[in-house]
Amino acid sequence: MLLLISAVSVVALMVLGMVLIITAWGEASGKLERSKCEENAFKEAKEMIPETSSLEYIKMELEESEGVASFDLKDNKGKAIGVISADRVTGQVFYFYDAREQGPSEKIEISKENAQQIAEDFLRSKGIEPGASNIKLKHAALENKSMEGSAGNLEAKYQYSFTFYEMVNGIPISGGSACFVCISPEDGRVFSYGIGNSISSNTNNKASKASISKEDAIGIAKEEATKMADVPRAKPYVSDNEIALEYTDFGDGELTPVWYIILHFGENDVTDMIGVTGSVYISINANTGKVLSVD
Repeated sequence: MLLLISAVSVVALMVLGMVLIITAWGEASGKLERSKCEENAFKEAKEMIPETSSLEYIKMELEESEGVASFDLKDNKGKAIGVISADRVTGQVFYFYDAREQGPSEKIEISKENAQQIAEDFLRSKGIEPGASNIKLKHAALENKSMEGSAGNLEAKYQYSFTFYEMVNGIPISGGSACFVCISPEDGRVFSYGIGNSISSNTNNKASKASISKEDAIGIAKEEATKMADVPRAKPYVSDNEIALEYTDFGDGELTPVWYIILHFGENDVTDMIGVTGSVYISINANTGKVLSVD
């Protein structure tokens, strides 16, 4: 049977997919009844958008397997005005998206500093203290999200985006908690947020500092990749957005810094994604330079 969901749901759940990637939620056992999740979600929805009149359950296979319940927010005319998601084990609402035309705006009335204060105060209202418990600000920016209007008269729509990661020594913990808050630059309203899982217990583990630089790690990755039979001996494209230094817990009581790098290869040297025919995923111990995995 064909499952029909609103366009609002599609856009919002694409973002939700990223939330599921960076955080861990409930397992299949011990789930709350959907009605209980819906009760918690409706309470939060009314707080965020008072016009919310009802919720409509969104059935998604990914969410069912991840222990998540998501709902369309509907106004009193049945129009979809947002999406909200809750953990089916704890009942905690961890994702919200306001789909009304009151989020990204062409008007910038508040400063980045004020917007950050709003984002941090919002997280505090959810029991999360930015700057404490190793939750640190990782990304803060005024972003151009879209261009709207007629041809020749386009206007940019902006939003403030703030992302917080669980970090030690300024380095994110792989599989650790992460949160994001999106703020309207016009009125400072929170129109979307995602709250990660509980703070990891391994933040108290011994954590060594990285001794292998990003440049050295890229060199090691290139050398290792070209040893593979199906990888051409050409210069790969390396994007800064696809290089990450994270602490990883290998179960030895320590947090090990690891470089995660994606190299994109073509038959000839490539300087961007044009001409790329394949990619190699490589992880490298940032203490020793040892290659941990090549995929």
